[in-house]
Amino acid sequence: MGDISEMELGITELSLPVKHSKCAPPLEPMCRILNFLVGLVLIYLGFYFNNVLTQRAQISNDLAQYYASAASEYYSARDITDGVDANTNPDLYKIGNTDYKDFLFATTRLAGEVPPVIRCEILSIEDDWEKIKVFDDASENMWFSKLDKIRLDVIDSMVYHKWFNPFWK
Repeated sequence: MGDISEMELGITELSLPVKHSKCAPPLEPMCRILNFLVGLVLIYLGFYFNNVLTQRAQISNDLAQYYASAASEYYSARDITDGVDANTNPDLYKIGNTDYKDFLFATTRLAGEVPPVIRCEILSIEDDWEKIKVFDDASENMWFSKLDKIRLDVIDSMVYHKWFNPFWK
């Protein structure tokens, strides 16, 4: 087969697809700026919603760690003061120190996640810990009632919205 010229096919000029803009030529820069701004707003909203959901999960984890470490610290300190000496069980003191370190870590971490009003209450529990000298029923009730109050305050401070928690009633 031979070469067929464009003239034989009836093609006189090559036509390229024309890009049609939705904006008139003088408004095209405005459309680009508007599209850019809409994109920025959508990216911001995506990060915002992601932050709201992950922050709630982080506060929940920190609250659980806070409560567990405070309870562990109380019970390990009670066990140490119940007549166990270092010669009988030296590992008990190491566990007590570890529990205290975990308690301070969890307190600080949770305090950084909550509103300032609750932050002061969370940090004040360290002062309450220093006041406990005798581990009896009264000190246990005081300690755990304070922890329960803080836990409820933190949970109540979490904002629930039907968009983020559609099954929350």
